[in-house]
Amino acid sequence: MNRRIIVGAMSAVALVVPLAGLASADTINGTKEGDRLYGTDGPDRISGRNGDDAIYGRGGGDNINGGRGSDGIFGQKGGDTISGGLSGDYIKGGRGHDSIVDWVATEFGPSMPIDHDLLFGGRGNDHIGFGNGEDVVRGGRGADELRTKRDAYVDRVDCGRGTNDVLIYFGKRDRKDVVERCERIVIRSFN
Repeated sequence: MNRRIIVGAMSAVALVVPLAGLASADTINGTKEGDRLYGTDGPDRISGRNGDDAIYGRGGGDNINGGRGSDGIFGQKGGDTISGGLSGDYIKGGRGHDSIVDWVATEFGPSMPIDHDLLFGGRGNDHIGFGNGEDVVRGGRGADELRTKRDAYVDRVDCGRGTNDVLIYFGKRDRKDVVERCERIVIRSFN
């Protein structure tokens, strides 16, 4: 399997030497292969595209999209916006107030693809959306908001060690899910 390492300032380059202290806003794109992508200390737009990628946001408020493939995505420092793809992803936010979205959670239609994800918020006040599949979700520290809908799978949800954590179900509550440490569970309509 071909692997590429891409760091910082240029996109779609096989290998870029890391630049110490780089803090600019960059666009970093992966390839159809399995890539290892590194952001900078500034706010970056990182896209894994196809392949099973490892993506590291580093500093700044990054916008990270895993794309297709089973990706490992790590937001690290800063308030990041992270979205997985169509396959089972491992996503960990980091220290900032992150927004983590499992791709299928954004579409509540009946023809959603099924994937099984591991989603972890981190220390900040995180927003985590997850959907169709057997997901493991942990909010972490901070006041977290976790959003999902009822599906045919058992999710394992731990809102975390923070206070004022809330788990929001759209439609009906899924009684099969294993839920821990959520101060509130709210049911909302799709409208």
